[in-house]
Amino acid sequence: MFGTWTDWLDAMAAGPVPSLEVRHPGLPVHRRRSPPVILVHGAYAAAWCWQAHWLDHLASAGVPGLAVSLRGHGDSGGRLDTAGIAAYVADVESVMARTGEPCILVGHSMGGFVVQRLIERARHEVAAAVLLAPVPPTGLLGSGLRLMGRDPMLAGQLSMLQGAGPALVDIDVARRALFSPRVPDAVVERFAPLMQRESPRALWEMTFGPLPSAAALRRAGVPTLLVAAAEDALFAPEELRSAAQQIGADYELAGRVGHGMMLEPHWQPVADRVLHWLRAAGVYQR
Repeated sequence: MFGTWTDWLDAMAAGPVPSLEVRHPGLPVHRRRSPPVILVHGAYAAAWCWQAHWLDHLASAGVPGLAVSLRGHGDSGGRLDTAGIAAYVADVESVMARTGEPCILVGHSMGGFVVQRLIERARHEVAAAVLLAPVPPTGLLGSGLRLMGRDPMLAGQLSMLQGAGPALVDIDVARRALFSPRVPDAVVERFAPLMQRESPRALWEMTFGPLPSAAALRRAGVPTLLVAAAEDALFAPEELRSAAQQIGADYELAGRVGHGMMLEPHWQPVADRVLHWLRAAGVYQR
């Protein structure tokens, strides 16, 4: 049933997959020649972050998309406080299994870390992967220390979000964490209240390990694109450019967007660049 000792350990850590919220586009999908896309959110978020813009945009391009809320997030079942990265990987694998075919995986931030771990394990065929402002394979420690030195108030507010939920997070701090400076208050006020606590175990594992193996990701040979945000307060573009080189991914820098690039007013150029890359990689044919 389990291929290796580490597979068994991961399965024990994950436990049974709970009922998961999976959101679909509101528009009909006139499918082109494309594998299905599974969209994986980052920490403190859920599938709602993709339904705002990306699901319908993919559908209009003929790409079937599914956005999953990892266990303990959104309307998914399961306990948040004990969920680790292996559990999140199992959640995505369960959605992949439902499609019955190789999938394109798109992961944002923590979701990008989950996608890296899934590719590294090589238990399912992945047609392509897109990592949007991902937690790099080196983990959160370096970027976390830089954030504390550069913007201690933002680091403290993120700690408050983790401890008490979104009610105590200032709108200006939410803007600095997720968005570029030009984003209107209405956008921040729309999405900031939807944020939630994250699993302490998942945050710990992204900081101290186990971390993805860059060598294993290169050996997997999955076509991968890493997109950094020019105005990301959490992960510097140069850090993510280095990460792309380490794992053998193509690299692009998206201008005029912050960390939450799928929610920004300039979300569409990022989505279109992803579609262009998928066409160039031969994964999606318009």
